[in-house]
Amino acid sequence: MLIAVRRIEGIKGDLTPPPSKFYTQFSVALATVCEGKSEIRAPLSVADTTCLLTSVEKLGGVAKKSTGKWVIWGTAGRPSPTVGVVDAKNSATGLSLLSSICSLAGRAMVVTGDSQLRSRPIPEFLHGLRKIGVNAFSTKENDSPPLVIMGANLKGGQMTLEVSDKYLPALVLPCLFGRKDYHLKVVGGERLRITIALLKDAGVCIKLGKMIKVERGVPVGFRTAVPRDPDLLAPFITLAVLTESRLKMVGEGKFLSILKSHGIKTETKKGRTVIEGPQRMKPLKIDVSDIPQFFPFFCTMACFAKGTSVFSGLSAARTSKSDRVSVMVEALRKMGAKIEQKQDKVLISGPCSLKGSEVDAGGDPCTAASLIIAGSLAAGETLVHNAVYSLRTTYPSFLGLLRKLGGEIFLR
Repeated sequence: MLIAVRRIEGIKGDLTPPPSKFYTQFSVALATVCEGKSEIRAPLSVADTTCLLTSVEKLGGVAKKSTGKWVIWGTAGRPSPTVGVVDAKNSATGLSLLSSICSLAGRAMVVTGDSQLRSRPIPEFLHGLRKIGVNAFSTKENDSPPLVIMGANLKGGQMTLEVSDKYLPALVLPCLFGRKDYHLKVVGGERLRITIALLKDAGVCIKLGKMIKVERGVPVGFRTAVPRDPDLLAPFITLAVLTESRLKMVGEGKFLSILKSHGIKTETKKGRTVIEGPQRMKPLKIDVSDIPQFFPFFCTMACFAKGTSVFSGLSAARTSKSDRVSVMVEALRKMGAKIEQKQDKVLISGPCSLKGSEVDAGGDPCTAASLIIAGSLAAGETLVHNAVYSLRTTYPSFLGLLRKLGGEIFLR
């Protein structure tokens, strides 16, 4: 099945962001190692989160799913798996969190994923696990999944974890069960902030200073409501900025904040952020090291900016759910963009006149959504392959929302 997209003049509507994917994922993982009952209200129910929920009972906990609420009875840090293998599907975050939980099981466990996830080397995460005392290794020479977790010797103590923010939550989790407190020197971002807030809800003492002190102890059941994530509206924001549009949304988020720093204008009316287009785009000069999920959307926007946009820090974008750099360069070039790779940079010279073409999203939700938006801006019809399933992992109801806003989009 593929997605056919036709050019539109603009979109109009009022959107409420979906719940945060990472907040949902970490809430489930934390609840699994808590003592007692945890309640997660308004979770994001997509493939990247439900793979964790379905693993709870395989690891010795109990999970109950109902409309608008997930309830989990945890293992008090002593998972008792009923299986030898758990599956993170297509989620690298899910894989990292399941690996951490399995390290507490006291037996050998295998953590795997689908074919795409199994092709992604994660030496950085494996090194971090070993640093805190987890006996973990890959079954392959390139450090890609499946991973074998052989238990842990969690001594505690002071150490530096040189890993990206996306892996820090999974590395903090086993530290709760060390023989001594852990003192971690890290460079964290939004995910670490969410992690610390949820741990405090679960009764974990976290002290912040030059190092993060994680005091040992079993977390207790907690109740939380998953906040909404405006960044999951990035595809619609991109389209609204570039077309004759009026989009109202709740919140702002990091994606829109970055665009505003590059000259995009918004208004706030009655508690809603209002974006009107089209707006004149300036060239984008952005290091995407910590925001690889935004790289595809920046590429699409850069096609309509006057001048040369430069994107650097591409390593994370190359090793996400796809090689987002290769996917976007190949697809946009087919659509008529002036785009090229130079070492660790992508350069796009605009403005370009995009034309409909047949492109491959690489099974990645971010590239899929971005190429659908590019197709909505291109002359003629664009056919996007390998997009339907991947959209369900991150952007719930994406196709339906785009149609509701005025998009011309069809399944074939």
